[in-house]
Amino acid sequence: FASVAYHTQVTDESLYLMTPAEIAMGWLFGHVDAEPAPSGPIDSPRATLERVVLEAMSRQPCGVAFSGGRDSSLVLAVATHVARREGLPDPVPVTRVFPNVGEAEEDRWQELVVRHLGIDEWHRVVIPDGDLDLVGPLAARHLIRDGVVWPPAIAGDIPLVESMPGGSMLDGEGGDEVLGVLAHRIAPVTHLIRHPSPMRWGRVQRAALALAPHSVRAHRTRTRWRSRFTWLRPAGRESLFQAVAANERNQPLSFATSVSMVPRGRAQVLWGRNRKILALGSGTTFSSPLLSGDFVQSLAADGGVLGRGDRGVVLRNLVSDLLPEEVLMRSDKVTFNGCYMSQHTRRFAEQWNGDGVDHELVDAELLRQEWLSEWPSAMTAALLQQAWRTQRT
Repeated sequence: FASVAYHTQVTDESLYLMTPAEIAMGWLFGHVDAEPAPSGPIDSPRATLERVVLEAMSRQPCGVAFSGGRDSSLVLAVATHVARREGLPDPVPVTRVFPNVGEAEEDRWQELVVRHLGIDEWHRVVIPDGDLDLVGPLAARHLIRDGVVWPPAIAGDIPLVESMPGGSMLDGEGGDEVLGVLAHRIAPVTHLIRHPSPMRWGRVQRAALALAPHSVRAHRTRTRWRSRFTWLRPAGRESLFQAVAANERNQPLSFATSVSMVPRGRAQVLWGRNRKILALGSGTTFSSPLLSGDFVQSLAADGGVLGRGDRGVVLRNLVSDLLPEEVLMRSDKVTFNGCYMSQHTRRFAEQWNGDGVDHELVDAELLRQEWLSEWPSAMTAALLQQAWRTQRT
């Protein structure tokens, strides 16, 4: 693999295409250079989020990509609150409906949130079976023309932006990373300090690992992942592990420092840039308020070294007045894997001749088996698109 840049500048406004190394690894590692720190005082997370959402809603009509999960419910609730306060039209929740994908069904939660907020207009876009497949009809629009764009599932935005032509679209992207400590190195330490009982050995061990040097943490990750990525040959797996080790080396312990890095992740920055460019085809602006630098800085200031706690605690502090308690504290989450790797993926895998991948890095037969498995790994998505495109160009 070519070396991975861990701190880079992103200035070009053209679509970002994945490099051969990124396609094989299935991810974009590293960070872009930090933005200047806020010049004035940092406001509370709630006040900051309201300001960020109001700015994103300036172009009407305004839609919110609404799955019914906690992150999209948060953005919809704040957008509705801000719109009514400012005399703007209510935002329109836009929900993709997958009639035959049971694991992506959230009807009960969606109806609960929409009813609680008193929203009248709700766009439900029915997605025919297979349309969002990574090598299905929507992805093919840009895949042949542009190449393998980051992220591979970006075609899923098309039904959303086409529902708000000339307007704006907001989503809840980034909630997993910024709302709560779970995605951060400090998490097991925070949980142990905030909830010391029961003092089980496993909890102490996880906290000790979080405090360990990066070499120890990288070795642990390598051991844990040894049985994964079966489709990568030793050279490909070693390059991936080196990238993961470098990521561990740059992972700070403090929640405030760690969460501040999230909006600068190359995966997040280039995803945001690509989706904005593709949305322009419909004259629509696309934004992710939870990844706003100002909002994340307010979360960092509020959370400090240990962070506030898990996502439910953070959401309760943010919007307990806007959403029902059962929504804020729910623990389940749907998956959309069955929407993105479905019949088109299986049909291609069954007839694939092995072309389009680097055979020094990838075992084609094991990759085919992964695509044909019940739950194909999302880390193979870019390889799937690269192989599919090779056979059609």
